Amino acid sequence: MKIIQKTSDTLVLQEKLLGIWILGLGTAATGFFIVMSFESPVDLFGGVCIAIAALVATLSPTETCIFDKTTRLITLRRQRWFSHRIQQQNIAQIADVMVEPYTVMGTQFFRVSLVLSSGQTIALTRSASTDRAAQQHLAQHIQHFLSLKQNSLSAAVATR
Repeated sequence: MKIIQKTSDTLVLQEKLLGIWILGLGTAATGFFIVMSFESPVDLFGGVCIAIAALVATLSPTETCIFDKTTRLITLRRQRWFSHRIQQQNIAQIADVMVEPYTVMGTQFFRVSLVLSSGQTIALTRSASTDRAAQQHLAQHIQHFLSLKQNSLSAAVATR
């Protein structure tokens, strides 16, 4: 996630999966080239490429997280072309911000999560990053904005 707006009362973070959009655009361009250059039945493969690109563009989300001190709410918005989901949480319920590590097929990924006073965690994004330093930097920005102190749990995760 990137910080797109920061004031004394508002912090807005946004994640657009640029890599997926580029992959979809490349697939669409390849499909268009095949459709224009070849005859049947090869051009059907180009049509399939264009359909896959449209599906990828439709399903890739834009995630926005708004921390608003004036309304005392955190709003998580996940939006796709045909759907959107909004989740709100009271800022007072946020106990900590931590970077969660997990491993997939030998590669370590990191994701920023909010820890509620009930112990429940809410991930800011569905996607994760291999850049631990960037995720820790983002978590520190959020902690500073919310005036939270880094507790031992998030400190232990950050040092892994």
